[in-house]
Amino acid sequence: MHDTEEKIKVMQAFLDGKVIEVCAHGASGWYSTQGPSWDWGSKKYRIAEAKDSVDWSEVPRGFNYMARDLDGDVFVRISKPEIGPDFWCWCDNNKNYLINREGQPPLLKSYKRGSCDWDDSLVIRPGAE
Repeated sequence: MHDTEEKIKVMQAFLDGKVIEVCAHGASGWYSTQGPSWDWGSKKYRIAEAKDSVDWSEVPRGFNYMARDLDGDVFVRISKPEIGPDFWCWCDNNKNYLINREGQPPLLKSYKRGSCDWDDSLVIRPGAE
């Protein structure tokens, strides 16, 4: 996308009420901002991305990792996955629990899809690590 188009997209998202994050050029930490200064010369801006969420009390104990594959299917697993080219690589063969199939209602009512890309979708059960 063209640089100006990306800036317009972020600024429009702010006007639409979405959360915007800011990072100084050369820094690595992103922070939410309530009133961006739009100082594009020294800062970068992006639309905040939310991870998928679920009420972990609905997930069987021992299943501590949730992630969404490129195809949109969401699984919880026992072991922590590693990122692959278009899916998560799990070490616990066949020890998975499908909680959402793309294009169908969630199998767990509390599941909410986030806005992040699939390869940033890993969520760890609170207290699991």
